[in-house]
Amino acid sequence: MAKQRFEFREGASAKFWQIEVKGKKYVVEWGKIGTKGQSKETEFADAKAAQIAAKKLIAQKTGKGYEPVSATAAEAKRPKAVAAKTKTAKASTERAGATPKVVDLLADQLRTLCKSPGKTDAGFLGAGVGAEIRTWGSLVGTDVELDEESLKTLAPLKLSRVVEELDGNYVARFRGLFAGLSLIVEGDESGLMASWVPLPSGSSQTYEVHQDEWSASKAAPSIGGALVKKLDDPLPDFANAYAAFDKGARKEKFDAHLDPAALWKASEWLVDVFLDISVKDLDGQLKAALAFASWSGNKDAIADWPQLLNYWLLAHWAFGNDEALKETLEIARNVKHPATLEISGFVEKGQLKNADAILNKRNTLLAMAPSKALSPEAKKRRQALEKELKSESPEVVSAKKEIQSDPSPSDAAKLFDELVALSAKDAYSREVYQRRPQAIREFADVVDERWLPVLLHHQCLAARFVDSHKLAIPGLILAIAKLSKDYQTFRKRIDQFGVGAFGLQRKEEHAIAVGLFVSDPGALKWLVDDATAWAKRIDEWDVPVSDAYEHVLLKHPLPETFGLIQRVLSAKDFHGGNWRICVDTAVAAGRLKAVPALDALRSALEKGLGRKDNGERAAIEKALKQVEAAARG
Repeated sequence: MAKQRFEFREGASAKFWQIEVKGKKYVVEWGKIGTKGQSKETEFADAKAAQIAAKKLIAQKTGKGYEPVSATAAEAKRPKAVAAKTKTAKASTERAGATPKVVDLLADQLRTLCKSPGKTDAGFLGAGVGAEIRTWGSLVGTDVELDEESLKTLAPLKLSRVVEELDGNYVARFRGLFAGLSLIVEGDESGLMASWVPLPSGSSQTYEVHQDEWSASKAAPSIGGALVKKLDDPLPDFANAYAAFDKGARKEKFDAHLDPAALWKASEWLVDVFLDISVKDLDGQLKAALAFASWSGNKDAIADWPQLLNYWLLAHWAFGNDEALKETLEIARNVKHPATLEISGFVEKGQLKNADAILNKRNTLLAMAPSKALSPEAKKRRQALEKELKSESPEVVSAKKEIQSDPSPSDAAKLFDELVALSAKDAYSREVYQRRPQAIREFADVVDERWLPVLLHHQCLAARFVDSHKLAIPGLILAIAKLSKDYQTFRKRIDQFGVGAFGLQRKEEHAIAVGLFVSDPGALKWLVDDATAWAKRIDEWDVPVSDAYEHVLLKHPLPETFGLIQRVLSAKDFHGGNWRICVDTAVAAGRLKAVPALDALRSALEKGLGRKDNGERAAIEKALKQVEAAARG
């Protein structure tokens, strides 16, 4: 795949992103338009995998409003860096030939950058200085100047904000709470994190992170050494001084139990559990969890290092290591780190907005956790759970025998076996992604009453686990809906087992199932309430689209649908977060002849909704004509 470049321009924001596939690798470059930006190389098992991953990233970018441009033309327009004279340059020149103190260098650099908007690739540094770094007085000095607007961005990261907003942009900062890393510089799509744990020389190892990647790659052995690279003008004397310092620091290592890279890897499963965001199977993430045996060795250190305390609080809670959790909570009572206080409150009292949804994942974690992560008591509970999951009532056994007594396997039996097989595979693989929705519909169309006890049995099991667990078989919810005589019967059958563990996949199936009863007032209210809650946040980025709205209501010409169409098309702005659903809404307005939304549709066109190069604009203009014709008729 040749190099492809995309640009995003909106208000004061002007940034580029480009990708090039080279065999089984791809190289991504990003940054502000007019700068060299940054680059990252990722390797895959083979060239095909690299191509698939690249296409997925391109789809994400275009979905956020990035538009393709000629990489050659864009490179020709890039201005050359202009050297700047600053007080820092003078200070570093005076110290030439001597090894400067890290404290002095960093303090000078921060003073200069904070007074010089636009001097870094990340923009005004004040907007990216993490709250934690301001507490390191010995490093940054006490006279770093930040204006009032910048100070507003320095509030410590709140776990509740991450979890309640389910915001993927917080993944790096979230994992930093358990790896001992703080975000100190934030760019448009990338960030620079610094370790809480100093290397033997006293410097803080830094790591580059990017919102499209879950990896954290080393940037420089010191904060100052990493930050100086962010300057448009690298100031040679200053950079050389840090290069000499970093050369020695680069050979240093962390104590094994405090190594940020190791803790970063061990914390990946926490993202899946708390943010419901995953790029690979949960089983693979859990294999990297820290072993319970290492807890004993960590006990003496966790009071001094919050990242370890934060990790073990959640690990013991998640895996049911109850006795170890009690001991960890006692240690936490004397630690004032903001994240530790929040995590302790969640573990003890469920103090988190969507705590119930997270609590429902504990059975999944107990069933899937590697034995090394479990305490002896937790292992006994898992054995009891496994025994319970294998038991079947006489009614279920009888129903299975009747189904299996058919001379040859029915279409329903074949499709059910296929759905069971799909549940055990990676939900993000191309095979599962493409086949799953179709198989769910086909199974619901052919299932008969004999299957109901079997379906309810499997739904009872599935309701305990997150979508990625093999027992969370797709298709159960829609099939149960097809075998329910009315919405009340369906609602009772599903609610008796709970829906708290449902992830994005089953929430979509659930909404489609409720849509089968759209003529029922109760079902319609459920659909409208779900869609309305989403529509109120239409102007926000990274808010998952309501499945009830997208998959059900947009197909029905109801007054409630027309009201929602009007609300969606009246969004303050059309951006990468809501662009696709707003375009689909505009097109649906024409198909449904949504006359009440006529003014909103006209306004959306005036505000620029719809790209011309891919036919969106033409489709929306056609929709407008359809609605206008309906209004005249």
